[in-house]
Amino acid sequence: VQEFRMLLGERRRLTLQVTIRDSDAFTIRDATWRLEGGGTLEEGVAEIVDHDLRVEVEPKTTGLYQLTVTFSVGTEVIKKRVSIQVGK
Repeated sequence: VQEFRMLLGERRRLTLQVTIRDSDAFTIRDATWRLEGGGTLEEGVAEIVDHDLRVEVEPKTTGLYQLTVTFSVGTEVIKKRVSIQVGK
């Protein structure tokens, strides 16, 4: 699990790089994201740029958040999670 730190009031664009061992020839499809924490839940569609997934988040309170990005490659459904610590 990757970790990221933010300050309250920031809006940040996070980029997750997708790599597949021994292959550069793959296509990412159907990328969505879900941000949970601080008693809130936000969801959206991730931007797909080549082998990168881009998500813009703006947590509303301080605390620990979990960003889960779900996407498809071939017949597989893959989930990546990032912990985001939001402070003052």
